[in-house]
Amino acid sequence: MSKNEARIKHLSIQLRKFCGNDGREQNVKKCAEIFYQLGQEYLKLSENYVDKHDQKISLIRSAVLFNAAAVRRSKNVNMIKQDLAKLCRKALTLAKAKFMDSDLLALAQEVFLRVSGLRTDVKCSMDKEKTSVNMPWSEKAKMTESRQDFITTEYKFIMSDIMEHTILTLGTPPCRFALIGMGSLARHEITPYSDFEHAYILEDNVQERVDYEEILEYFRWVSVIFHLIVINFGETIVANVSLPHINDQICTENDWFFDENTPRGISFDGMMPHASKFPLGRSETKSKQWKTELIKPVSEMLQYLEAEESLKNGYRLAEVLQNSCFVCGSEPVHTSYEKRIATLLQSDGLKNVIAGLNEDFQNINPINTLPNLHTKQQFNVKRLIYRSTSLFVAALGHIHKIPAQSSFEIIRKLCEANFISESFKQNILFALSLACDVRLRVYMQQNGQYDLVNVRQNNDESFTSTLIGMLGENIVVNYFETVLQLQSLVQQSCHNVQEPQDLDIFNRLFILYWFKLYDSAIKECRTLLKELHLEDETGRIFCLHTMFYSYVYLKEYSEATEIYECMQIYPGCCVSPDGKTIFLKV
Repeated sequence: MSKNEARIKHLSIQLRKFCGNDGREQNVKKCAEIFYQLGQEYLKLSENYVDKHDQKISLIRSAVLFNAAAVRRSKNVNMIKQDLAKLCRKALTLAKAKFMDSDLLALAQEVFLRVSGLRTDVKCSMDKEKTSVNMPWSEKAKMTESRQDFITTEYKFIMSDIMEHTILTLGTPPCRFALIGMGSLARHEITPYSDFEHAYILEDNVQERVDYEEILEYFRWVSVIFHLIVINFGETIVANVSLPHINDQICTENDWFFDENTPRGISFDGMMPHASKFPLGRSETKSKQWKTELIKPVSEMLQYLEAEESLKNGYRLAEVLQNSCFVCGSEPVHTSYEKRIATLLQSDGLKNVIAGLNEDFQNINPINTLPNLHTKQQFNVKRLIYRSTSLFVAALGHIHKIPAQSSFEIIRKLCEANFISESFKQNILFALSLACDVRLRVYMQQNGQYDLVNVRQNNDESFTSTLIGMLGENIVVNYFETVLQLQSLVQQSCHNVQEPQDLDIFNRLFILYWFKLYDSAIKECRTLLKELHLEDETGRIFCLHTMFYSYVYLKEYSEATEIYECMQIYPGCCVSPDGKTIFLKV
């Protein structure tokens, strides 16, 4: 361990003394001082590294720590800015930039004005929409899609502008390339506070050139300079750079700090092993002893989508790489990449991507998530609402080889190809619009990428009443009913089920019950009991038990007793009194 590394470890231990057991800062001023000192140590460390990759990461970490110190105190901000300017000059020197005197801090401030303008425009748009209380959801869905297209276009312009300034500073690129956006940007679901997931695609055959390593090094420094400009927006949280002894996700006991004081806005994807969707990629770890770098020629980038590579790196990387959008650079390079992706989609090379959906079915399916939320004081709007729709629309597009980027367009093309009905198309468009709208509203209200929504505790309100208060009862129920139908359709498509299975008849009842809408659940039960065939004993038992516990929770005991007597005809149900197991043992 070097002197700098020992000093970093010591400062990290000191930081912990000024934080609570939950990792939150109890003395912000002291933490700011430590962050500043850590920034200085990482800057010194960058001068001592032999490994060029570690040198670059050290510069990025230093910039994040200096910004963390700056947002936490008003004193000495000028001194911090001087150190940031020194850091930027150091990076430009190491990168052998064409223009060494480029002011990256001033450029960051200039670009951030455009970011602020975008956020203002979106807020004004959403405020106007509030006045249209009785607007039909079909119209609201169109407005949401239009707004997402606007945000996507502006976000691309902002990133393209940064890239052009970076290229101008470093000098002419040694080959043709395309900066591509991935994730929510490619799906037209980006927000003005979202991370920038991206990669650099190089023209093919460049790997055969004798100066190939120098070409890669040029683009690595492009990534560093680009990163520094974005970091100087002041919206990259400390956890994003996976600092050893502070937020080291490889070692759980060293992942303890919770950054609640740095604004959560536009940044690069985090350096955590499960993330790292930015050009410099992920370093080797004990569990994954290979490096992932997203600066590749077309043919080499495609290798990440092949079965063996995808399994090593996690299917999420393969999933985001196969749906990209052009941001700037050489459009023909991106077109070539897109054509090769389309060819790959026709093969079986993405079977493991589909298999990886099992993780999403487990973690995002409302049947697994809703029953555990009633005792929570917060819920994650991104996981519960946004991802429960977005990920599965994208998956359905991949499974059916739909050549589209926007999730909205994927839905329409699925309908055109007769994979879904017209009515279900409208339902999914409604669900996707709602998911994008809710996430965007939460971010805009909190001025940052804050996914947790507090459950209102006054007047005995719960997760249920909080969400229904935000959206309305019918909208909540219709949304989750559509989500369950969508996820069921994806599962059927994964297993090549030709005829849709009749698995969705109880979806609405399930949702009504778990949202404690007991009167509506009882009404739904009575409707289902009229429609069920006499031989469908499982369905009748399910309805009767749901009615029984609904009446119990409503304290309507005479009705509950009447239902209980009916239930004696259908024994064998394993529904527990606490309502946590409303499925049947048959």
